[in-house]
Amino acid sequence: PYVTKIGKPIERIEAGEHSAQAMFQDAVVENTVMTWVLRGVGFVLLFIGFALAFQPISVVLDVLPFLGDVASWGLGFFAFLLALVCSLVTIAVAWIVFRPLVGGALLVAAVALFFGLGRRKKAAA
Repeated sequence: PYVTKIGKPIERIEAGEHSAQAMFQDAVVENTVMTWVLRGVGFVLLFIGFALAFQPISVVLDVLPFLGDVASWGLGFFAFLLALVCSLVTIAVAWIVFRPLVGGALLVAAVALFFGLGRRKKAAA
């Protein structure tokens, strides 16, 4: 076991002979990959949830086949953007504690995207 500065042991097993630094580097890489996988899964689940929530609107507009297809594409794109904003906000809030500059920049990007969508919606109306 490797004993940290605060006295907590860390135990990690890998096949072969590796230095402590190499094992820590492997652990960091594994952590980074898992973090991005979980972020991607969260985004996909948000997108699916928003798309399913907007599906009744598309079904109602499907009375006219062309209108239903256009609405389905438009609502899918809106669900994608909404999922993107929610994902960015969630990631930013989590990062504010550990990396305030990165978290703050992500939060500003999410807010700008959200208000940009609102302005674009008002301009289209």
